[in-house]
Amino acid sequence: MENTFTDGRKIRFYFPSEKPGKSIVLYLHGGGWTIGSIEGSARICGDLAAETGIDIATLDYRLAPEYRAPAALDDVLAAVQMLQDRGYERIYLAGDSAGGNLAACAGWKLRSEIAGLLLYYPVVLAKQDGSESWKEYAEGFGLDGDLMDAFNESYAPGK
Repeated sequence: MENTFTDGRKIRFYFPSEKPGKSIVLYLHGGGWTIGSIEGSARICGDLAAETGIDIATLDYRLAPEYRAPAALDDVLAAVQMLQDRGYERIYLAGDSAGGNLAACAGWKLRSEIAGLLLYYPVVLAKQDGSESWKEYAEGFGLDGDLMDAFNESYAPGK
């Protein structure tokens, strides 16, 4: 494991072998863009490195409401540049929830530079849309609609 910084943000590497490989997964933690850290994703990142044999990195991106959109996405883009500068030839983006959103957004922006995406229940719509799904699952499932609204508004206020 190695802790370092990129563009002022902490980034942690998990290496499954003695020397870095040519491929890496950049894992982005969830937490509604407002909570969470690389400490919370330590187990999944360590397990991913051990099980896949691929280098894993996780980024301590800036959190809302102190840093609103697109600050976290800018951090991810800077981290990808750092990984390219370190010589990684294949960069995969992964994340859960809000981290999945950041991975998808960065993947879209960097299309040809990203080898693939691994998204765990990504936020794909960051606003309440009045859909049947939103109504049906707004309460009683661990992450209620009001909390999602608060996360969304904290990260990307307004329309």
